[in-house]
Formats: sequence, C-alpha cells, structure tokens
Amino acid sequence: MLINSDNRFKELDMSYQPSALETIFRSDDEVKIIENEIESRPLNIPPLLEPISQTDRQIVYEIRAQLGQTEIVPGRKTPSRGYNGDLLGPTIKLKKDQQVKIHTGNKMNEVTTYHWHGLIVEEASDGGPHMTIEPNETKTIDFNVDNEAATLWYHPHPYGLTSKQVYEGLAGMMIVEDENTKRLENRLPHEYGIDDIPVVVQDRFLVDGYKLDYDEVKSIDGTAGDTLLLNGTANASFDATGRYLRMRLLNGSNVTNFEFILQNHATFYQIGTDGGLLNYPIELKHLFLSAGERAEIIIDLEAFEEEQVKLFVNGVTGLTINRGDNKKNADFDPIMSLRTEMLPVIQPHEVAQYTTKLMLMAGTDYRVSINGKKYDLDRIDTTQPLSEYQVWEIINAKDEMENLIHPYHVHGVQFRILDRDGKVPPRNEQGWKDTVLVNPGETVHILLKFTKPGKFMYHCHILEHEEHGMMGHVQIN
Repeated sequence: MLINSDNRFKELDMSYQPSALETIFRSDDEVKIIENEIESRPLNIPPLLEPISQTDRQIVYEIRAQLGQTEIVPGRKTPSRGYNGDLLGPTIKLKKDQQVKIHTGNKMNEVTTYHWHGLIVEEASDGGPHMTIEPNETKTIDFNVDNEAATLWYHPHPYGLTSKQVYEGLAGMMIVEDENTKRLENRLPHEYGIDDIPVVVQDRFLVDGYKLDYDEVKSIDGTAGDTLLLNGTANASFDATGRYLRMRLLNGSNVTNFEFILQNHATFYQIGTDGGLLNYPIELKHLFLSAGERAEIIIDLEAFEEEQVKLFVNGVTGLTINRGDNKKNADFDPIMSLRTEMLPVIQPHEVAQYTTKLMLMAGTDYRVSINGKKYDLDRIDTTQPLSEYQVWEIINAKDEMENLIHPYHVHGVQFRILDRDGKVPPRNEQGWKDTVLVNPGETVHILLKFTKPGKFMYHCHILEHEEHGMMGHVQIN
C-alpha cells in the first residue's frame, strides 16, 4: 500500500502549527499527584558514571543492577533498586562515533535486562526481553555510538518484570555529545549538575508513608502514584548559580502523563526532543511528556523577580529553584540556530512512494493488543528492509469504554513525526523522536528507517500494558 492511495496523510493541513500539544486525554479515574509534607531537600543529582578504562576511540563502563535502601522520607530507609547504588542510576556520557563496551551485571535475585532507550544499536546490544541476565551473571555488550547529541535513558526490559523493576528504582540517563555540542558550548549551559541537570520525573505511592512496594499498589492499566519524585527526591530544591538553567526532563513513570508549567505561566524554551536538538528553541508555556519521552528545556531565571522559581508538574510543585546572582553563563538566544543541518517539515509528496505499515493499538487491562495480536517472544510480526524508509500509521483505537493515551515506542531507531490527524505536528515535536504520545482516537504517522539489521521491538510504553502483551517485533533484513 502506498501512502498516497489510502491514508489521511495525503492531505496535510498546514494551516495550524502550534508550538506544543494544547491538551491531552485525562481519565476520570487517573491518580492525582498531591502536595505532601515530606521535608524539602536539595535535588539529588545522579553522579556521572566513571569509566574503568578509556582511550581516544573506546570507553569501557561497568554497571550492575542491585537492591538497596534509600531515604525518600528523611529518617526512614526505603527498600529500593538502583544501578551501582541504592536508587536510580548514574548518568552515562557517550560521544558520537565512540566505541563503547559495557559490562552489565545483575546483583538482584531475579532476571533483568539492560535496554538503552533511544540508542541506535545492534539487536544483540538492545537489551530487550531476549537479552536476559540471570542473578549473579555479567554480560558484556559492545556498540558504536551512532546517535547525534541527545538525552537518552536506560532501564530494564525483562518480560513480566519491567514494570516492577522500574517502579522500585531501576532507571538512569544517558547523554550523547557530538561535534555540534562543541559548537554550542558557549551558547548553551553545559556544566553537568551545575547549569545542565538531569531530571528523572516519576510518581509513586509511598506505602506506610515510605515504602516503594509495587506488589501492594500495582494497577493493571499502569501503576501511578500520588507522590512526585524528581531524581528520587520529594519536594526538591535546586540552587542555581547562573542566568540560564538547562533541564533534561525524562518522564520515567510507568503510566502517568506529566504537564510541566513554570510559576505564573512564564515562558521557557524547549531545545531538544527524544533524539536530538530542534532547529531552533521553541518558546513554550507548558509541555506534555508521556511515559518514556524526554525534552531539553532552557529556563531564563533573569526573567523572574522572585528569589524562588517553581516548576509545577501536574499542578504540584516539582522543583523549587533558588535563584543565585544570575551571572551570565551562556550566550543563549531564543532565535539561535541549534543545528548545522536543519530538519525540514516533511511534505506528503516527498514520502508518497514509501510503504505504509498499520499499527493499531487497542484495549485496556489484559485485553491490550497491537494489530489484534498479543506479544509472542518468538514471533516476527512484521518486516522491513534495512535502510528503507517506511511510514508507520499508528492508531489509538477509541470506543465508549476503553480510552487511554498510549505512548508508542520503537527500539533501534529515531523517527520523525509526519502528522497528527492530518495536521503538521506541533513545532516542539518536529525533531527526532523514539516515543510518541497518541491520544485516544488519534492517528499519528511517523517516518522511520532502520540502519541496523536484526529483530527490534515496538510497544506501548505504559509498562503494565507491555507486560500484558502490547508489544511486537519488526525484523530488519
């Protein structure tokens, strides 16, 4: 089937190009995050993972999943999981074209995997459910960094255990740098932990006031929570030292869609999507991220008169930023170019010859499926030739009973969003993506080309939905 034969994308409506999604679907029974009385503490900044060896061309890391204890509530030890620590994991820095070797270990009492969400790697390094690591086992992966500068993340992906392991603490960020990073060094904040900070945003129930007990609170359509955690910190604060603050936001929740707003609905700027930088900074007053999505934003603290600036997440204070002396730390300009090679809006005629593939997401609870099928570990659901562009038509089925946002994620590739229901995507979604929010009843077309052979996954990133079978495999030959 050709895209210009039976597809809504053949008549692209370019009359309305918003900066960001204006609204998303909210379920009536959605868990609400509430203000809590946990003592405010400085935002935890995950350490940078130190290499065990490094040359001009290759870097070697060692990381292990383990059980731990952490103080989400001061004075109370919460059983948790972490990478090389008690909760979450260190940030891993990579460089484009670098040869990477990672020794991945498992110090837990159950099987796990390491999925590098957003990385363009071979099947053997992707870390899907087939690449299991048993307790007390270590496996080594090797890959070349093919991604451009971007904010990615890593998390477990064992079939049947992903949602529990992520909920109890297994997640970490990756930062890829390239030649463009150097070019922008004076234009964007770039000092890790100082003016360039990772922010893993999650919601959790604290059982008995302090426990991360997944089995106690799990929900069939995605396990949410009423307590907001940023890098594992409740009621977090951050002491800013410069005028511009760069935040690398990751929605690390199991299911919850987050809306980010500054106090007084002040303007901020999005500079990056899942897979890289946008063409130019996009001026926003709010930002939606579904589970698995990332965004890089810039906040100009000089625009505020208050000594404290609050970042609200779903209406609740997520981070209190204490302004410093606002010394200039970057030559940031809202109309500056962020890329040396611009990403164009793709017109229908430009992709008219490409094959279209249907991806129909339907159902809730145990009835979830893609194209009417539930996940089979050994089945190939569709194929695509290596290095061939195709258009995937992603539909979120809607009826009177079963309506949920499904964040759609594809392994082993970065894609472009062509349209949402026949309209040009919002300007802040016109960069590289690996996860896309699809509202109930909505159709989204994406353009993608795989550059690595092998079997890769696509799935809903509501973690419980993927556990119940809302996943499939594409074989790249």
